[in-house]
Amino acid sequence: MASQTTDEQRQTLVEQFIDAFDKSQDAYDLSIRTLASAAVAVTVSLGVALEGFGGLGVAAVGCFLGSLFANLVSYWTAMVDTYRRATNARRGGELDVEWNKWTWTTHACNFTAGAAFLAGGVLLALFVNSST
Repeated sequence: MASQTTDEQRQTLVEQFIDAFDKSQDAYDLSIRTLASAAVAVTVSLGVALEGFGGLGVAAVGCFLGSLFANLVSYWTAMVDTYRRATNARRGGELDVEWNKWTWTTHACNFTAGAAFLAGGVLLALFVNSST
């Protein structure tokens, strides 16, 4: 016999999933921000040590900076998302705890930050390879 969950149990599960998601999001943001910042410093240091940047070095720095920018924009969209949900809840509207356009925008920014970081890593490797 399958057990049935009550509405209260479902709500508790949803809250736990949201909490786990938020913790994962925080860890992802911190990782991207730390790694992309370090990658800018490493790329610039290598460019100085190798006495020139060239297109690949500049592109790598651009990707890492783009990653940082997308990470920053994801903070803004997450803040707007949270503000709109809180305002809607105060007014007695639908709580909309799962997905809305601001959540999608935040996730798109996070994907962009990760993709730009990976692209920067590839460009950095190509830059080092072409300079040695």
